[in-house]
This record gives sequence, C-alpha cells and structure tokens, in this order.
Amino acid sequence: MVRRWIVWVVLAGIALNAVPSASASPSVVFTRTGIIVSGGPFASIEFGPDGRLYAVTLGGLINTWEVSPSGALVNKTTIALPALAGRAIIGIAFDPASTAEEPIMWISHNLPPNDGLHFTGEIARLTGTNPGQPDEAWQIEPVVVGLPRSVDNHLTNSVRFGPDGALYVSQGSINAMGAPDGFWGFEPETLLSAAILRVDVESLLASDDLPLDVATGYPGPGNNLAPEDNFGFGAPELADLYDPQAPDALLTVHASGIRNAYDLVWHTNGELYVPTNGSAPGGNTPGTPGELPIQCDNRLDGVYTGGPVPGLISVSERQADFLYRIEPNGYYGHPNPTRCEWVLNGGNPSRAKDDIEVGDYPVGVEVDPNFRGYAYNFGISASPNGSIEYRSNNFDSALRGALLVTRFSIPDDIIVLYPGGPDNDIVAADENVPGLTFFGNPLDIAEDLRTGNLYVLEYATVIRLVTANDPGTPEIGTPTDFTLGAVEGQTGSGQLIVRNVGTQPLTITAAVVNSGPFMVDDSGLPLVIEPQEAAGLPVIFTAPPETLTTTVPGTLTITSSDPNQPSVEVPLNGVVLTNLVENGSFEDPLDGIWTLTGERDGAISHPEAHNGSRLMLFRPDNNVEYITQTVNTTGTSGEEISATATVAGQALPAGGAVGIRVGLYAAGLEVQRAECVLSDRGTFTWQPLSCTLMAETTYDQITLSIGWAGFNSGLLGIDSVTIGQFTP
Repeated sequence: MVRRWIVWVVLAGIALNAVPSASASPSVVFTRTGIIVSGGPFASIEFGPDGRLYAVTLGGLINTWEVSPSGALVNKTTIALPALAGRAIIGIAFDPASTAEEPIMWISHNLPPNDGLHFTGEIARLTGTNPGQPDEAWQIEPVVVGLPRSVDNHLTNSVRFGPDGALYVSQGSINAMGAPDGFWGFEPETLLSAAILRVDVESLLASDDLPLDVATGYPGPGNNLAPEDNFGFGAPELADLYDPQAPDALLTVHASGIRNAYDLVWHTNGELYVPTNGSAPGGNTPGTPGELPIQCDNRLDGVYTGGPVPGLISVSERQADFLYRIEPNGYYGHPNPTRCEWVLNGGNPSRAKDDIEVGDYPVGVEVDPNFRGYAYNFGISASPNGSIEYRSNNFDSALRGALLVTRFSIPDDIIVLYPGGPDNDIVAADENVPGLTFFGNPLDIAEDLRTGNLYVLEYATVIRLVTANDPGTPEIGTPTDFTLGAVEGQTGSGQLIVRNVGTQPLTITAAVVNSGPFMVDDSGLPLVIEPQEAAGLPVIFTAPPETLTTTVPGTLTITSSDPNQPSVEVPLNGVVLTNLVENGSFEDPLDGIWTLTGERDGAISHPEAHNGSRLMLFRPDNNVEYITQTVNTTGTSGEEISATATVAGQALPAGGAVGIRVGLYAAGLEVQRAECVLSDRGTFTWQPLSCTLMAETTYDQITLSIGWAGFNSGLLGIDSVTIGQFTP
C-alpha cells in the first residue's frame, strides 16, 4: 500500500507512430524574421511562374508581390475581380502550362465560411498577362460549380495539379463524424464531400459544357438537405444531377473518407500526401440500415463486404489528425453514407487497444474493408494544414524531398516529415529544426525555390519570411497573454513559458510585475535559454477576497538579450474561481465529505490554522495517509482544473513523499490524472501546494487526494483546500 502511493506518476505520452524522431543535419538552420506583410485575411500562399508570391484572401482578393534580394515582399499588386467579390478563396495552383509572361491560375472559392449553403463551392481558371505591371490584365472563367460545403468552415479547400495533368481538390466534410450533428447544422454528408476529387482538366476545357455543375442533391427550404433529396452512388436520380461514376464523368472521387484536408502535396516520389484534421468530441456516426441502399453495390472498391455497423451519438473521444498517403479509390476513415462508408477510423475490432480505435463502438466493429490506414499520426489537436515538399538544395540537400507541414494548434510549428521505405510512408519526423518553431497559428507555407527561403502564413493577417542558412540571433518568444486561476482569497501559480525561437543563446535578465495582484519568482535569473529551447518563469496570482469581478488584469515585463526586442510586456489575466471543494478548511465534521485513511490523523482546532480555527493534522505511522474528496461536476476537453492546498510542516525528515493528486472520472472510470509533490522538508510555515491538469476529454467527477507516505516522524498540516475550473 505504501509503495503504490509513493509511485504516483503522471501518465507519460504514448508514442503515436512507429516513426523515430529525427534530427536534421547540424547545417539546417532557418531564421524567423520579422513580419514581412500584414493585411489579409489571407487563406493560402503560392509562388507563381513569374517569381511573385500570390496570396488569396477570404474576401475574394488576390494579392501578389515581387521578392527582393533580401527576401522582402515588395511592389504589391491586387487582383480584384467582380466575380470573386465577397467569396472566400482557399485553394490556388498554377497550371503546368503557365509561363512567367502568361500565368494560368486555378482557384477554389466559396461563400464566406459562416454562410453555408449547399453546393456553392466553385473552381475557376484565371488567365493573366503582364503580371505585376500597370497594364496587368486577368480574366476569370468558371470551370466547376455546385461543389459541396458545410454550414461552417469545411469548404472546397486546396487544389493541386498531379503528374497526370489532372487537378486534385481537397473537399471538406459536411459534419463532424459522418452523420448530422448540432454543431454542423444537422446536415448530412453528400456524394462529393470529405474526399479528394479529381478533375480531368484537359477534357473539361475541351468540352462545351462549362461550367460543369456537380451538385448531387436538392436542398429544401432553409437549405436543409433531406435524405430523400440527397443521392448516393448508383442512384438513378443522379442522371438529372451529377454522377461522378458515369463513364464520361470529368470530376470523380479519387479517394474517400478525408474529413477536412486543408492542403495536399504531390511529391516527386509520385505519392499524394494529405494532412487531415480529425474531429472534436461530440460528433455522430452513421449506422448501417436494415436494408443496405443502392450505393452499397457501387462503392469505390465495388460491393460492400463489411458487416453491420451501429451508429454512435455524441462520440466522447477527440479524433487524431493524420497524414495520409492517398491511394486511388481508397477510404481513410470519415464515414459517408452516400458512398456506403460507415466506420469511423479504426472501429473497435477487439478487446485489446486497437490502433486508432473508436472506444465508443462496441467490441467487434471492424475497420471498413477499404480502409487504407495512415502514413503519420499527428496526435490530437495539432491541426496540420499547409504543406510542401522542400525542393531546394540548401543545407547540402539535407531537407530536399522532406515534407514540411504547418501545425496550426499544437505546437504552432512546422514539422519535418521524411518519406521513405518500400511504401513511401513517413520513416522519420523532426519537430525541432531551428527557426521552424513557435509561430502564431501557422496556416500555410510556400518555398522560394531560388533561395530555399520559406514564407509562412500566420492566420490570417501575417506572412513571415523564414530565411535559410542564416546563423541568426537570439529571439524571445512569449505568449500573447498568460492566464492563471485562483479561488477567492487564495493563490494560484503557473509557469509562464519563455522560448528562444532564434539560433543563438538567449539570456533572460529580469522579470518585473508592473501591475495587478501577481508576483514573479525571479530567483533563477539570469537565465540562459539555448536556441529552440524553452524555460518557465513562476508566476503567482492572489485572487482578491469577495471581489465583484471575475478577471483581474496585470502586466509583466521581461528583459532579455534579444537585440530586436530587449524588453517584452506580457498581459496577465487572473481568473477568480468558485471553490468546488466542500469544507476545504475543515471547520465542519469530515463525515460524508472527506475520506480519511490515517488512523492517527484528523481535523483539530489550532491557533495557527491558516483559515479559520481548524486544520487537518497528519501524525506519522510510516504508512500511506491521505484525505480524499470527490466533486461531482461536468467538464470538457480544454478546461484547466487547478487544485491547491496550503500546507505546513514540522521536523519532516528527508525522504518520503508529500503530494496532491487530481483525477478526472467519466462514468466511474478514471480518464486522466495529475500528481504534484512538495520538495520542502524540515520545518516550514504555510505555503501553497498546487496541481494543475488540462482536461483532454469530457468528465463528470473530480477526485482530489492530499497526503504523505513514508514518514516515521514529523507533522504535516493541511488547510484551505480549493479546486477551480476554467478555460484558459
């Protein structure tokens, strides 16, 4: 029993891939420069055959710049065409037939992201002369109309030309997990949604039927798409709409089950790589009906051979983000009943922990027979988006052929993935290339093949130059703000993370609170942070008692050796929380509230109690002794749970363990925990012992335990116990 308490540990991260971590050649060094362009809102960036950088916007404009010898973007021009006014342009690609003098641009464009009408996505072809000159001229030709779109931000996304000359389109899903749900307007997947589409450009341009209308359903009043008006593979009604399986179809489904891929890369190894965003919890999945519909005889892989699949309501697990290596006619895990695809990701085949299983399924749900797996698992909440193949020979070609993928959410960087092996899957990954970390929501990326420099679009208003092969300087990276939570009259603490996003060591010389009820522990200064490393500054927030406000502001100034930003001010936010702990100062009887394990321990009256007149006193018996309280409260992924106890010690010997544990439970099962320990020994007065946990899933109970183990002398006092919840 003693041993079990002593070895409380935080569950370590589990490797999500059989992919080793790689380190780029020591010569691979990028340097993030200052903001080169601000404006937008930009959606994607791409270099044209004229050497200019093009940026499409969510408002229907296309901006272009020349690139100066230093890499700066200069001589901006704007392409504003009435046909694109107010449209959200996402995808941009240049036709292989383009020349510097006469570029040919293909774009995807949509109604604005929150104006979701079915079948309103479009693809257009733009031809231009004299780009960037006063007599520049562009003409637009609608090519494809009637593409699907969701009620929110799953749109017709990026476009890329393949080695066969066809145009490949990443088409977003209509809902979260394949079946209608509330967040996505209770709308169903359609025949062309959640897929990679292929457009036969040569045949389409030679036809007399432009634009090609590819709508596959009839939206009713209020833009709702009823099941009887939403048609799948093989439906005879498609004869009057669009049938992607018709012998003469010029737009077809190349691959299926790709939930929301912002970008796609045709690699020089001949493979199509697609980074894709998984769903948040709460989505619904479809189930097979009693009688299989006609589309089950007409799937991409032929007749459906799988078994019955139950539908799921409000899936509890967040789904991972993946990089797929796309095979023609393959299925990649996002269900779509109109294509007779029912199983989300890996299903739940066995009682063991299956790869990318969906635990809400009952055991025995097999993966879809056509499921082709993934090339790399980014984990949850990475939001991989913009992607390129690095083509330059910089760094002695150490990066040539690597995939560079922006991770918009966590950890705001550019990950480098190395394809290889017999299947050209990802064989190594590098998350720590100097200069490719700590961006602000990086969405897209483009490479200037003349220099190997990168341009990174940080959503949605900044395009940043990242130069190749520059020794660089130290550069400080701080959060845009820092939030702490504490219960009224109590303290909460946390580590404000300071990063060195440069390529030389960074020295933090001072950290000073300018305003607000905050303190910073500067005892560790000066602090040297190596390139691409990070360190924490301990910040303490004391919540005012009986305050009428819920948030208290403040500021902190950090001084460092960054030559461009010698001092940085970080806004601080203190959130005043409601204490979820009952009888946290032990003024009332423990029965029914606290559970106590130690036979010699208990709440006593004491003149030096921290809060009130009583405290919890632990007397040693060389055993595990702790108090526990369970709090019934609901919460979701992304919430922060902060627990604090005020403790004091008398003559505590070396060894043993003093700690606090926070556990999250759902339906009686522990889903997450964190443990924090106190290092002080000897005699010490009241001080906070805090433990913070970031929820990774939904929960309905919090269990708090505080105690010690392995002591045969000394005394431990506990008082002022709190738990607070908030969303940072």
